[in-house]
Amino acid sequence: MSQGQKAPEKGSKLVVCGIVGNRDFNYAEMLRLEQALKTLELRARLAVFDGDHRWPAAEFCSAALRYMELVSLLDGGKAGEKATAEILALEKADAEKLLGQKGQFLRGYGRLEELARLLKGAEAQKTFTDKIAAVEAEPRYKQEKEAQAEFNRLSAECAKIADADERFTKTVESIQKFAADRAGTDTAELAVAQLRSLGLQMVMAGAQLFQAGRFAESGALLKRARLLAPKDAVLAYSLACAQARAGQKDDALKTIAEAVELGFKDGKRLSEDANLESLRGIDEFRKLVEKLGGPPPKEKKENFL
Repeated sequence: MSQGQKAPEKGSKLVVCGIVGNRDFNYAEMLRLEQALKTLELRARLAVFDGDHRWPAAEFCSAALRYMELVSLLDGGKAGEKATAEILALEKADAEKLLGQKGQFLRGYGRLEELARLLKGAEAQKTFTDKIAAVEAEPRYKQEKEAQAEFNRLSAECAKIADADERFTKTVESIQKFAADRAGTDTAELAVAQLRSLGLQMVMAGAQLFQAGRFAESGALLKRARLLAPKDAVLAYSLACAQARAGQKDDALKTIAEAVELGFKDGKRLSEDANLESLRGIDEFRKLVEKLGGPPPKEKKENFL
């Protein structure tokens, strides 16, 4: 829920469906919202597709409407009707499909649990409880639950670190190592996607702060984002601009040099970008411009950021 917005009452009849791409900058936020809605014991479902910030395919929208129709039928006491049975057959097929997809095993298992809860007391519930038992007997289920428990333990340990920068660095390092050690598990896929989403959010927030003239704050966020994308030359360049604007000349020179090493090649932009004006009289900066074949740095011209 957004700040200032009143949360729904626990156990209310509200039905919520969400759809998000696993490379969307809102992905991590949507996962947090999903967990918050579960805590409130609401009928809530989040579908995840392989993609970035864009409209989902029609099948995802249709499935969301189908889920809301199912809840409506069950609330109306129509668990035994043909229409309900037809929807449940489609829901079961979708859950089984998720079980076989990369990064979706736990979501498929969760879908089965969700349907079993919705059908509590109904004859059709046994179909889903039997399937849940079969899944829990698979080696994959044990592997995924162990990975999930390890990830939760790492997250709890990192959360105890008092210093914000140290906590962030340790969290990134721990999750990256976890993802490498537990490669192939849903939790590892989820962890990597969450880091990617977090990095995108930091870049966007850093850019907004820069435009607002809050250069030191912008640089702090962009510096964190670089931990998630250390080989991104454009991100390094953006950080250097924020550092130069904030009067952090030594840091800006170091970051600009790193951007060049990573593949930044626009000597003209480097020479003329007004964001780097404070560096123009420094020999080290002039040498970088010369290395890239740019014109000698002169007076302030165009602001490229």
